[in-house]
Amino acid sequence: RGVSGALVWPYAPPANREHVDILRQRGIPIVLLDRGYEGLTVPMVGVDNMAGAFEVTQYLIRCGHRRIGHITVDQAGRSYVPAVANREKGFRSALAATGLSVSDAYVQRVPLKLVEESMTSQAVRDIFAYEAMHHLLTLPEPPTAVFLLNDLFAPSCLRAISTQGLRVPEDIAIAGFDNDFEAGEFAVPLTSYAQPGREIGRMAGELLKQMLDGQIPKETENLIPGRLIVRHSTGWGLQDKEAEPALPLLKTVGA
Repeated sequence: RGVSGALVWPYAPPANREHVDILRQRGIPIVLLDRGYEGLTVPMVGVDNMAGAFEVTQYLIRCGHRRIGHITVDQAGRSYVPAVANREKGFRSALAATGLSVSDAYVQRVPLKLVEESMTSQAVRDIFAYEAMHHLLTLPEPPTAVFLLNDLFAPSCLRAISTQGLRVPEDIAIAGFDNDFEAGEFAVPLTSYAQPGREIGRMAGELLKQMLDGQIPKETENLIPGRLIVRHSTGWGLQDKEAEPALPLLKTVGA
């Protein structure tokens, strides 16, 4: 159809790998968005997931939390997504940098099948992280804050917290990742790490143009920092003394 280049969002590697291989075999330049394929050397542009998770967790620590949980996806099966692994690495690194240990019980993993089914079923999406949050809340020493892999987990987590008769952020704080457009519209507006969508698209377009002009990109992996968006789910009154007062409904931290 006259296509000379392609920007590709892999969605959920290794899915669609065969389509990427076909494009490469036809000599069509490709730039991947958000995530790459393991073992495939193709230019990729995405958010720095590890740095973002580190910043979110560090913020929770500055708010005074020492027992911090993490809800993520179980990658023990057939699917491996670097973004998921890197967000957990950032979470663990932030705790280690402060001298805090991570109990295995504080890291809950949602079955991959539930996550996949949630893409087509709103009913599944409404409950898929419920059990993970419920397990954290019923521990002998439950976490006082939880970092969620993504904002999609938030509604089911908020429901689990409410079912236990607890309040956000008074009893437990939660923070997400991605800053989906619904994040500020939840029953409790969600603190989240915003992905730099425009910057990712702009850089990806520039890289593709360079490749179409016959240039070879200098870097295969291009990571762009996002920014922390602080909302009510982590509590305005819990910031450390060095943080500026959070009077508006939303404030931005970082570049």
